[in-house]
Amino acid sequence: MRVYMRSYSKSSEYKAKKNSQQRKRRTAPTKARSVPWKKQGTYYSRNRERILEKSFAQSLRQYGLTPASYAALLEKQGGVCAICKQPPVGRRLSIDHDHRCCSSGRSCGACVRGLLHDACNRALGLLQDDTKRLKAAIEYLGG
Repeated sequence: MRVYMRSYSKSSEYKAKKNSQQRKRRTAPTKARSVPWKKQGTYYSRNRERILEKSFAQSLRQYGLTPASYAALLEKQGGVCAICKQPPVGRRLSIDHDHRCCSSGRSCGACVRGLLHDACNRALGLLQDDTKRLKAAIEYLGG
């Protein structure tokens, strides 16, 4: 059997057949390539709300907040982002905190500054919470 397979696998017919199969596989559009991994499977689509709630609860624990304190903070801000003053669209506002306060992975809760859109929160992070950099960016933009 082995001798037969060795000689068959070297034949031009076999190679052409294998190349054709591989070419079809590579060029065929697949769900895996066109859809983000979270939305591919049925688990995420069936349990989306539960996964988002679990993630939110984990964020609250990380920053030492309760759902009531998050709601109170959101109400205090008027239901909008503390920086751009726009309401949340599609997602909850992120919890912003002072990185210099707590060195461990968990926050003490006292260093929570407010609720921000993801983009506003990332902008502060990229500027490393430095007011000098922020002022320089404002000057650069002509403000």
